[in-house]
Amino acid sequence: MMIQSKDLAAPSRRSAKRSGRVALSRMAGLGSAVLLAGCGAEAPVQAPEDNEPKQEVAAFENQFACKAGSGLSEEDCAAAHKQAVDIAAQTAPRFEAGSDCESEWGQGNCIQQSGAGRSYFIPFVSGFIIGKVLSGNQRDVVPLFRKTKDGPLQTANGVRLGYGGAPGKYVASARAFEKTVGVPKIASASAAASRGGLTQDDSSGGRTRGFGIIKTGG
Repeated sequence: MMIQSKDLAAPSRRSAKRSGRVALSRMAGLGSAVLLAGCGAEAPVQAPEDNEPKQEVAAFENQFACKAGSGLSEEDCAAAHKQAVDIAAQTAPRFEAGSDCESEWGQGNCIQQSGAGRSYFIPFVSGFIIGKVLSGNQRDVVPLFRKTKDGPLQTANGVRLGYGGAPGKYVASARAFEKTVGVPKIASASAAASRGGLTQDDSSGGRTRGFGIIKTGG
């Protein structure tokens, strides 16, 4: 009776073929990445503060999160939130047109304010930093804003906060505590805002609605 010998090298050859295919796939993927880079694909742009030294800060979206994560009383957290809103009313960027504010800070993220006989729009306060205690037992509070619903919290001067590993803990550069000098100038309406932006018919009496601007048809 003849015993057929098995090809013991076959599994090794199949393994080598699979390894070769994986290597070729990886090389192809690498080549595609290089090709995309050569065709002008851009790397993520770093914010100016990305390379600056960071410090840990306590930041919260509202007074309830503040009470839960800061150790302060509900009254102290409510006072800090009000202080942030008051500071934002004086220091946040101002826009003549609501559409320009939303173009910069995100749809639905702006509120209307008035002062000195003029009406304008500022970004909505989405949170606040609670800093060290200052004179008069007041804390150094910094209002925070968001450009999108799930976007990073950031200050009015553009310093973005990084998550610090636990609720209420963030990191930011020292520029987050820089104070605005003077009252911000109201940015004039852009050409698109002056025209009313993209308008659509409204069934209420021939009115058309643009980017936060309502015009009444004649």
